[in-house]
Amino acid sequence: MKSVANSVFDRIRYFQIATNLCMVISKKEDDYTEISSIPINCENICFIIGHRFEIDNYLEKEQILEKNIVFVTCLMGNRRRISQIKGKNIYISSQLGEYTYLLEGKQFGFGFDLTKSELQFYNTRRKYDIKQRIELFFTKVKKMEGNY
Repeated sequence: MKSVANSVFDRIRYFQIATNLCMVISKKEDDYTEISSIPINCENICFIIGHRFEIDNYLEKEQILEKNIVFVTCLMGNRRRISQIKGKNIYISSQLGEYTYLLEGKQFGFGFDLTKSELQFYNTRRKYDIKQRIELFFTKVKKMEGNY
């Protein structure tokens, strides 16, 4: 399987098509790469993809401004880090038990392995808007108070 770090450009292409937004690398660190839309925050959604420990490290270092956070990772459903994030809607990729399993991306025309949630999000881009697809294909684990 291709690691998340090695699939950055394939994921940029994926998100550009799936969201109909221009995407660029906005920050590059040793253990993560941040990809942002132009204009930044136009949909008020942040996708965070990686192994649970990489995501924990990212959350320690970064402040997420978007109101809606989508995690594509394992074991986040009842993680302590989520309880520390205030005032956000939090979603997680579909899981079986405590794990998010990857599908072989090349079988679906992708240059990286992806989750069932990501595949469904992509394949229904002409049928539903971004927020509807997140609600349909990712599991909400925390709801913010107030408006979406």
